[in-house]
Amino acid sequence: MPQDTGDCSVDTQSVLFGQVTEYIVTHPGRSQYSQTGGGVSACGLAALNCARIVLGLQSAGLDPAHLVQELMKRKFLEGILQPCLSWSSPSHLAVDEIYKVPIFQKCLQMVSSDYGQAGLPYFERLVSNIAGYTKSHSASTCVIITRPPEIIACFCLADVPSELFVIFDSHPRPEKHPQGAAFIFKNSIRSTAEYLSELLRYDERLLSDSTVQWQAQLLAHCSGDIFVARANGPTSSQWAEIALDASLEVLKLRARVRSLETDNESLESDKRQLNDEISKLDDKVLELDDELVRLKAKHERLRSSKHHNAGSSTHSFTSTRSQVAQTPLGTPSTRTEVSASNAPSNRRAAQVQPMSHASNYHASDAFAMELQRAFDAENRQLKQQMKRLRETQPAFFDCELDDAAVQQLGLNEKQYEIFNEMQMARFSTIIHCRKCLNTIFVDKGEYQEVQEIVCPLPGCGYAWCKLCSQAIEIGGPKHSCDGTSELNHLMRQRGWKHCPGEHLAFLDVDNSRTRP
Repeated sequence: MPQDTGDCSVDTQSVLFGQVTEYIVTHPGRSQYSQTGGGVSACGLAALNCARIVLGLQSAGLDPAHLVQELMKRKFLEGILQPCLSWSSPSHLAVDEIYKVPIFQKCLQMVSSDYGQAGLPYFERLVSNIAGYTKSHSASTCVIITRPPEIIACFCLADVPSELFVIFDSHPRPEKHPQGAAFIFKNSIRSTAEYLSELLRYDERLLSDSTVQWQAQLLAHCSGDIFVARANGPTSSQWAEIALDASLEVLKLRARVRSLETDNESLESDKRQLNDEISKLDDKVLELDDELVRLKAKHERLRSSKHHNAGSSTHSFTSTRSQVAQTPLGTPSTRTEVSASNAPSNRRAAQVQPMSHASNYHASDAFAMELQRAFDAENRQLKQQMKRLRETQPAFFDCELDDAAVQQLGLNEKQYEIFNEMQMARFSTIIHCRKCLNTIFVDKGEYQEVQEIVCPLPGCGYAWCKLCSQAIEIGGPKHSCDGTSELNHLMRQRGWKHCPGEHLAFLDVDNSRTRP
């Protein structure tokens, strides 16, 4: 497989005449992941910009030989990746969203779109479509291929002696071009489709496994958007119009940002006011809790005083009876004195004092119950207010530190990757595949729901248990961390049985039982 690092030493005639099946031009250190290439999600922007430049040069009259020479230059690749320097967002933009930008709408024209399942038949159909369009219109054609999360471009060049296809891949590939982005030249529809099929292959078990989330199954589908250069390239006045449209779009976005900032300031003010109200309500709840404790203590004191008074009355009555019993029965004067002097006072004590104590007890109980009812009503009201405050208060707040501010800090590539990981940590989590040795961001909610993890990268398909990290065979027996499910499946396959006494597995061989 011939490979060039971009010094144009190869004979371009051999490429034009299809004398080499595959020829790769790559430039070390130049890709969408490098500091001079852009962000991790800039592949769509790089592919559309490559289509704009290549188709524009061909439409301007540059002959195929010189066009191939330009594609092999390092400076040409840097020009393609130049717009990606301003795009450092981790969000992936779709092709139709990027195409809405004025510069692409003025330079490119979308011919058609094709959708299908990633595989050799689909890519053969896609490459044949652009080859047929190029042949019938005598104009170079480009198809932007999207297989989430990757986007690449494939060209069919016109006015060449034989079929010539060029694939632009802004991602470094370990097997083909590990050091940077590359242009891959192909000399036939079949070889181009085979390369695309191998590059964007997927694990077919994703479609048959019901445990895999539908987002992972989307990796098996592709879309191809076919573009050609517009009949007349942009003139100076049209470029001025493009700049004006872009400026107006920037003004719209700035106005939108200002509106959002104003809304955010209003929400911040409301938030501070609600926090003040919550603080006041918390203080009031604490005061009511202290009042409740005080009332309970007072109620306990009244209850203990009631029991004490009741015990004293019983003791007094018992003492009086004992005194009367100790007096000699034969002494009339004593009996007369006791009955004459003590009877009226005892009757008054029995009538007046218990009534006074009972009325005090009833009044205290009624007062305590009234305070308790007031406390319960106020507590319910405070809970309702707290609920309303939680509903009106936003759950998340945007960080004021945006990408523009981060880019001004002069972070190196490693620090910027750490910042992106921190930005994505709220919505995703990182998993590391022990087979392909790659680290991938996956949706945090889906990761918490599933028990078995499947590597979503194409060509891997490695599965493992989230709890025990053991490898899982897709389509095999149901996994269990202690191995019981796998053992039972193996016993059913081999005809093993359990030993009745020790619950160990054994085999039936010639009517004898042998432990495995």
